[in-house]
Amino acid sequence: MPNVPSTQPAIMKPTEEHPAYTQIAKEHALAQAELLKRQEEVERKAAELDRREREMQNLSQHGSIQRCLK
Repeated sequence: MPNVPSTQPAIMKPTEEHPAYTQIAKEHALAQAELLKRQEEVERKAAELDRREREMQNLSQHGSIQRCLK
């Protein structure tokens, strides 16, 4: 019987250990929570700016009406 090469795959050992998948998932969840917190803060600030802009527009319109009535 001739010398036939093995059909088994070579098994390589990693040069460094990878972090546990649960640790990666935990870090991902923390990053996701931080992004959500920042998004909520941005939306809150945008709503406040919209409110202020409407107030200024209302004051401007009322001021124009007051001047016309005099």
